[in-house]
Amino acid sequence: MSNDPHAPGYEPSYTGAPGNYGSGKELGADLYALYFAGQVKIPTTAGHYSEAVSSLHWISGTFANIAFDLGHPVAHRIVAAMQDLEDAMRVSTTRLFDAGNDLV
Repeated sequence: MSNDPHAPGYEPSYTGAPGNYGSGKELGADLYALYFAGQVKIPTTAGHYSEAVSSLHWISGTFANIAFDLGHPVAHRIVAAMQDLEDAMRVSTTRLFDAGNDLV
């Protein structure tokens, strides 16, 4: 098993005891980290995604016009792939905003 968290099948090692969720300063620090992620980090990342989707929308619209003028099937497949990417990024943006709201 690999220690790389990006490797397929990675599972972090368990270091706590059952029922031991922390207390005192450590628990407060963990709760603050979750709150900060939900209020700041995740919405900021979602904002970056939103900006990227907006740019991609403009680019794919321009490319769609060019593809229409060319009439070549490959150009239309590229436009379809760009629209799929745009849709996936739009859904990811919404899910990131929702995850941030759910944390706080």
